[in-house]
Amino acid sequence: MAVTPTEVSISRMSKHLLLTGCTGLLGQYLLRDLLLEGMPLAVLIRSRKDEPAAERLDQVLGYWKGELGRPLPRPVCLEGDITLPNLGLSATDRAWVGRHCGSVLHNAASLTFVGKDRTQDPWLSNLTGT
Repeated sequence: MAVTPTEVSISRMSKHLLLTGCTGLLGQYLLRDLLLEGMPLAVLIRSRKDEPAAERLDQVLGYWKGELGRPLPRPVCLEGDITLPNLGLSATDRAWVGRHCGSVLHNAASLTFVGKDRTQDPWLSNLTGT
């Protein structure tokens, strides 16, 4: 995805972009490119049993620091889950998104495309989550 200079200029004057899926393969590149362009970002990241959302973000940012030789600006990290009502966000985080985010780039998905149980992934992420 290419970000045009016009889009970047508009984004600098506007609110944060809420990005989902920034820990996935494509999402890591979107995160890098948007941050390099100076776009204000908030990222929605699902925690894992052994890994909070902030640590998952730290891993991605650490990778890009090593690749680029410099740190990227840190986006606002929101712990949530696209498969849950209200993205699994707390009332405080939902209010923050309402005040500070002007658009959403939904990039989260399950890369498994076949599943018999429609109450589980990939149905939850790819259909309900969208």
